[in-house]
Amino acid sequence: MNETLGILERVAREREEYLAAVRTQGARRQIYVYGAGMYGRQLAAFLQRYGIAVAGYAVTQAAYNQEHVGGLEVRPLADLLPAKDRLLFLVGVKESLQPAVERALREAGISAYLRAPAHIAELLDAYIDRPVMEITPKAGCSVHCRYCPQDLFLQRYFAEDRQAEMTFDEFRMYLDKMPKDIVVDFSGFVEPFLAKDGLRMVQYAHESGHDVRLFTTLVGLDLAAFKKIEDIPFKLVVLHLPDVHHYANIPVTDAYLELLLYVVARNRPDGEPFVTMANCQAAPDPRVADIIGHRFLISWDLIDRAGNLESENLRKKELSINENRGGYYCNRALRMNHNVLLPNGDVVLCCMDFGMQHVLGNLKRQSYEEIMQGREMRKIKQELLEAVHVICGKCTSLREV
Repeated sequence: MNETLGILERVAREREEYLAAVRTQGARRQIYVYGAGMYGRQLAAFLQRYGIAVAGYAVTQAAYNQEHVGGLEVRPLADLLPAKDRLLFLVGVKESLQPAVERALREAGISAYLRAPAHIAELLDAYIDRPVMEITPKAGCSVHCRYCPQDLFLQRYFAEDRQAEMTFDEFRMYLDKMPKDIVVDFSGFVEPFLAKDGLRMVQYAHESGHDVRLFTTLVGLDLAAFKKIEDIPFKLVVLHLPDVHHYANIPVTDAYLELLLYVVARNRPDGEPFVTMANCQAAPDPRVADIIGHRFLISWDLIDRAGNLESENLRKKELSINENRGGYYCNRALRMNHNVLLPNGDVVLCCMDFGMQHVLGNLKRQSYEEIMQGREMRKIKQELLEAVHVICGKCTSLREV
């Protein structure tokens, strides 16, 4: 797609301009990345790859943040104010949080800061131009989070005679039909370990040489089962946690707390925590927060799932559509190849498509290439060029070319 090439070229220019600005303004200052979440960590790693030293992370408050990330200290902004004239702050948070961070810096009397690049997600996401397949091995999630359109998915999925659960042999067949460089995400529309063969699927994806990422509530796991996957070098592990309002139906039993304590204390061979970060539907259950302490970030930034949910508490898309003649793109998948595999082999557009508006094909009957080059995908890409009629038109990941 020409628009994809255009975005990549723009990101390349932004990278050079941003690095030049950081080197110039940080020549005689210590550099702190504001934000210790996913974007902040990616930004620090990005700078270090280009030989730019980062002194640490600044955060609004210490609660739910680690004290150190990757060997770098994490400090409340207030603690750094006495030395602010000798520091350069780099905004390293998602787009929706950037105005609040800049406001906090200005209110603290800080002028030596750099805004995040316009395409920060594209610049920092190592997988932005890689194919990704999210695995939904079972239809029906007992966690049934308040801010998850689970009922919509089940209604649409079982409107036809579709199987409720994927077998291990089917998963192996599907994975063997996918590209060797595809990233396998265990997330999708269900807690992956609720499936009978979920654990074996995770193991097989790793053994097949794929990069694997895990998003889990731990529901469906016990300590013995977790120990079978604890040494897998997941590229990302995100925990979904119980919250104070019970919006997520995660039973906080003694067994769960024992498992959580073990998981969050687990380190990788490189010394980094096994868990990358966590999120919640609201503030975390106090018992959970006590166990996690400052080991990793807990966030609860909630979106309306591309218009599939209605609530004033949810962040919605703010981009005006049907006025941009240059077209649009997804900042999570430039080639629209971050898709979801369902139990019966159907592949839907993305993790926002709970209503199955865009079924791209079926991996049981077709090859991966046939699906990605099929009529539905061609239609989606054309509509993104001309005007937004697809689900993307209501999604917070939609961007103008």
